[in-house]
Amino acid sequence: LEELEECVPGAEDVENAYALKELGQSINRFLLTQPKRDRDLFLGRYYYVYSVSEMAKCHGLKEDHVRTILSRMRQKLRLWLEKEGYTL
Repeated sequence: LEELEECVPGAEDVENAYALKELGQSINRFLLTQPKRDRDLFLGRYYYVYSVSEMAKCHGLKEDHVRTILSRMRQKLRLWLEKEGYTL
């Protein structure tokens, strides 16, 4: 099996990939429980890496309001993940 190490990922890599996939699925489940606008803001900021000012303009909100929504979303996500068994 040592000969295959160069072309097959190790067990640790597979475990990490699986854990990341599970985490992603948990985050997706969380996002589906959130209002569309909040979900769009969260994805815009943390997936598409839009600036707060870009998202505020796009959604017709003040930047402080967008920051507040994102802060609350992060708090809710932390609680969700803790309930799902993740330790942060």
